[in-house]
Amino acid sequence: MKHPVDRTAAVRAAFESFGGKLEVLYYTFGPDDFIVIGEVPDQVHAAAVGIAVASTGRYRDLRTLPLPTAAEVVQALQAAGIESRQGEAKVR
Repeated sequence: MKHPVDRTAAVRAAFESFGGKLEVLYYTFGPDDFIVIGEVPDQVHAAAVGIAVASTGRYRDLRTLPLPTAAEVVQALQAAGIESRQGEAKVR
């Protein structure tokens, strides 16, 4: 690499352009080049951020993974008709 640069600002700009916020960007050694933790309004905007960042050609193997909160998981369990008690799940 002739001219290495920190590309965090470009990723932050992508998040912000879709109404989101970049929390942190870490570079990794392994199958992924980097890990980003950020927040966007919904899954469509998450996909848009991923597409925008990937389209720069600066990052490869880009994956988007939702990170639901514990409260969101409980809501999902309730919506699925599953009761959760102390680590157990039971279908109603």
